[in-house]
Amino acid sequence: SVPECRIGHRSLPTIPAKIYTEIFEYLAPPSKRLSAEQRKILTRVAGTCKLLCHIALPRMYGHVDVYWLDNLSSLQKHPLFSRIAAHEDLALWATKCVRECKLHGWLSEPEGSWTSTLRHMPNLCRLMFVECFIMNEHWHVIMALGALEELVLHGCHFTE
Repeated sequence: SVPECRIGHRSLPTIPAKIYTEIFEYLAPPSKRLSAEQRKILTRVAGTCKLLCHIALPRMYGHVDVYWLDNLSSLQKHPLFSRIAAHEDLALWATKCVRECKLHGWLSEPEGSWTSTLRHMPNLCRLMFVECFIMNEHWHVIMALGALEELVLHGCHFTE
């Protein structure tokens, strides 16, 4: 639905939802991964109002890639994951938009780990681990992802 548009007490003409859809199709087609420039544009658009934020976030966070960078927690360096760790409302809402998550090179389980972050992603359909270290307790989190349709493990190491 399209919200009522106002400036102060004055009502503005309503813009049909189809126009919003066309604008966002042009900015970032939903079936493709975003380029850095598209992500920057959508970030700016999302900051303009609640309506555009709720349209932009699913396009921005539909696909999330996280890389292990060093001995420090990469989760704190990833913009979405660091905001989840801080329990920011908007970030927790954005996690519901994540459909695909790819974790690269996780060799240990730092504080504020990916397992606790994945618990906030109820609509996650595809989960990929590339060269990660998978421990027994991780399986409980993975198995609890109710919407998960595909699990990909590439070059991973397993305990026990």
